[in-house]
Amino acid sequence: MKTDQRLTRRRFLRTSAALSAISVVPRWVLGAPGEKPPSDRLNVAIIGTGGQGITNLKELLKHPDVNVSAICDVAEFWDNSHLYYRHNGGRGPAKAAIAEHNRQNPDQGRHDCAVYVDYRVMLERRDIDAVLVAAPNHIHAVAAMAAIRAGKGVYCEKPLTHSIYEARQLARAAREAGVATQMGNQGHSTDDIRRAVECIRDGAIGKVREVHAWVGGPNRSTPTARPAETPPVPDGLSWDLWLGPAKARPFHPAYAPLMFHYWWDFGSGTLGNYGCHTLDTAVWALDLEYPAMVEASSSPLNEETTPVAATYHYVFPGRGDEGAILSGVWSGSPRIIPEAKMRRYQPPPPTIPRSRGHHRDWIEACKGGPAASANFEYAARLTEIVLLGGVALRAGKTLHWDGPNMTATNAPEAEPFIRGYFRKGWEI
Repeated sequence: MKTDQRLTRRRFLRTSAALSAISVVPRWVLGAPGEKPPSDRLNVAIIGTGGQGITNLKELLKHPDVNVSAICDVAEFWDNSHLYYRHNGGRGPAKAAIAEHNRQNPDQGRHDCAVYVDYRVMLERRDIDAVLVAAPNHIHAVAAMAAIRAGKGVYCEKPLTHSIYEARQLARAAREAGVATQMGNQGHSTDDIRRAVECIRDGAIGKVREVHAWVGGPNRSTPTARPAETPPVPDGLSWDLWLGPAKARPFHPAYAPLMFHYWWDFGSGTLGNYGCHTLDTAVWALDLEYPAMVEASSSPLNEETTPVAATYHYVFPGRGDEGAILSGVWSGSPRIIPEAKMRRYQPPPPTIPRSRGHHRDWIEACKGGPAASANFEYAARLTEIVLLGGVALRAGKTLHWDGPNMTATNAPEAEPFIRGYFRKGWEI
């Protein structure tokens, strides 16, 4: 007997219903266990996709409930092959990293990422929930402030700002806006630093009188004056946007992509680059606020570049001692000295909540969870302490610091270094 192959309306509806019941879609669309549906994804934009920006991008891509919806960099390409990052940066490499992630992780949800040259244009988008700032130091405050004023959560690399005035302004703005914030001092989220802070607060070494922190100097040869030559601006680089609030000067590879750290107009030297790591434990454990006095000395100093070597001395209201704690950067593997005291000591039970990860804590805060531990309230205080060393060095004298009034009472000449410089149109 021949079967009737005509497709009636009733048969079509039955067939369609059966097919819809077995449709295959990515897990993230349905919000399966352990997955987040699109409505719960945090739309994050990134300002600055150079060396550290690409590193942060790859960290964010690990989280299925994050959608990197926009990236911004003033350069199409940064050659970082000779730097410690060992990966290139800029808009092109960032787009390539996102495309590769999408290809390898189709079930996590596609990152449909828009690309911008000017972050101010990007921040006009209302669908951005949070912003990660990984531009050079002199851009940190103006970019983070713009994001805060747009109502976005903000993650900003260390040091939080280029000047003490900027740190105060960012902390105040974030507090008033009620946005979720985090500074990129990643070691702040380790278990080791929490154990060290808990032991110090437990009295493991008594009242602390002295803290010694150090880091090896950079293997570099920095000019002591601006380069005389003016090579052409590379294709795909908006040099004026790179300068941002800094005073105008011709492009030169001596400034970018990484050496900006060692020019006063753009960075704050080795102290600024590492201070928010190496001083973090002391500031957190001892709840340090304003130092009373700051002094500094260094190898030959000039007006353009930071010194190759320097020593900074901060004096805070006094404490006592019964031993010492020695550790690596971020309190890695903290140990009490002498060893006999270490063997006798019984660490206290944990009192500081453990981190789910430096980026994860910020993501959760952006979604309404607890504040990240390196939020701008804390980060601004730590950054201010760090930057005060540079102010003392450049002022050339011991500073007597009036913290509440943000003034060196004995050194009015320090004021420009405290407040920083803002080119017209870039003020905060």
